[in-house]
Amino acid sequence: SPFSEEVLEYSVAEFPFERHVRLAFFGEEGASRAPPLDQLHLMSETKQRSRRSQVMARPSMVTGLIDHPGFVETYHKFIRDVVRPHLEEDYVVFEHSPNLRVHAAGGRSITGPHRDLDHQHSPYEVNFWLPLVQTRASASMWAESAPGKGDFHPFEVAYGQVMRFYGNQCMHYTLDNETDTTRVSLDFRVVRFRDFWCSGIPRPGQEAGERWTMYSYYDVMGPNGPVLKGAWDALASLLQVPENASQSSFSGPLRNMQRDLGASRRERSSSCEHQQRCVKEHGDRRTARKKCPRCGWIANRCKLSLELVYTTAEGEKTPWVAENPDTSHPWGLGCLVCHDARRNGLLNHIPDMGFSDFSFGANTPGLLVGPLVRHGNHGLRQLGSNYKDAFIAVDDAHAVAVGALSGKPESASRRCMPPVR
Repeated sequence: SPFSEEVLEYSVAEFPFERHVRLAFFGEEGASRAPPLDQLHLMSETKQRSRRSQVMARPSMVTGLIDHPGFVETYHKFIRDVVRPHLEEDYVVFEHSPNLRVHAAGGRSITGPHRDLDHQHSPYEVNFWLPLVQTRASASMWAESAPGKGDFHPFEVAYGQVMRFYGNQCMHYTLDNETDTTRVSLDFRVVRFRDFWCSGIPRPGQEAGERWTMYSYYDVMGPNGPVLKGAWDALASLLQVPENASQSSFSGPLRNMQRDLGASRRERSSSCEHQQRCVKEHGDRRTARKKCPRCGWIANRCKLSLELVYTTAEGEKTPWVAENPDTSHPWGLGCLVCHDARRNGLLNHIPDMGFSDFSFGANTPGLLVGPLVRHGNHGLRQLGSNYKDAFIAVDDAHAVAVGALSGKPESASRRCMPPVR
């Protein structure tokens, strides 16, 4: 299935993305004198101050790169000759302009924990993450390998490799870059043409104010190159796509996704013992709370237990988050509501995930509060003060579990939107 993680190899001689980015940054004359991309943070302040400011101040550069001579040809060829055959499709819908990310050594995180679904992307999108340097540790993207699994890890890939992953449903984010290298990477999204008709992406001429639209955000690639807008009707007719094909249903990528956490059984240390060990390892309590998810939870559990709650059938506010009660298993956090719902037979509605088996956060680099907030559908906290009109996708499994326990079933299509502040 393409809705999973896999590293693909390609020829950098045939697809010289790094060269195109250097030319876009520094021009023909400056490219040969500029440092390697992973050392952009070392550029001379006296000679390259204006150029360095332009490069480092923008973690994402889009239009300048897609318009750079030669880049679009390389990008289109990569979609046609690498991505399309990999997905075993004659035609694919792909992001018109790939995102270019620059995460400087010593720089703050450039994206918090999120799923692309939270930003209204189609659940049939497949993500491709293409680094232009060797990536590792905090100079990389971090993600879970399957939705809700919670096994967060960095993408450790090199130039000449591309990571395919399911960013629509898998939580992903970046850390503060504490390495001595700058991370430069491209990323883009692709939809198989077989999935387009149920992807929710409006067809040409049916956009009606939608953000993610054909021949604006997306283009189409076929075996002979890009398919222009004027050829869309002929392509649809050729593939014999019914006019009443669903544009909203989604049951494919997640329905058959299975996993095995493989947690080894052992007696877990007490909170005090764990804190003492972490403080010794990291040097002080503050660093331990930042680096260790369990220490972060211990320091914040009173506050979070008051905020991450649900309403019972009796109308009481009760915490849904808790540590794994089975001390013979490794430490992790979970959702009491989803766990009980699965135990009571709602297996078709509540997936086997980190929240339902108390393994969430066991491998994360610090306590990730964002995913906890998202799982509990705490809409106001999900958005913060910078987003006044955005919609946040509801975690349907948690909503169903809460509805089953409270006797008030919730709509699976509901969206949380806080009032404008």
